[in-house]
Amino acid sequence: MKKAFLLIFITIFIYAKSCDKRLFSLHIVNPVNLKFLLQDLVNECQLNIILKDKRAKKMINQNLEFINVKNVSLKDFLDTLFKQANLFYELKENNLIISYHKTQTFELNFIPNSI
Repeated sequence: MKKAFLLIFITIFIYAKSCDKRLFSLHIVNPVNLKFLLQDLVNECQLNIILKDKRAKKMINQNLEFINVKNVSLKDFLDTLFKQANLFYELKENNLIISYHKTQTFELNFIPNSI
């Protein structure tokens, strides 16, 4: 496969082996499958991928058209990547949890109105 279709995936090491202390750059000008990008990232950062729902499993196979980020943290890199792919992620320890839906719980305090 043409894995080098003008894809430059450069990892710059700053402090230690941990990916949260590295800076990432990515330049995509031709369509690239999100799954391939994540495989490279998982191998580089020694992460586990967990797909939370069926829709996320389907969406991970989409092609990304254009992304250009330079020297950003892992969090900013993932924010950009998943925002472009219309997916949500959560990074817990060495687990990258990917989902299509995001559930939040809110606490509402109210006083019942009795007549």
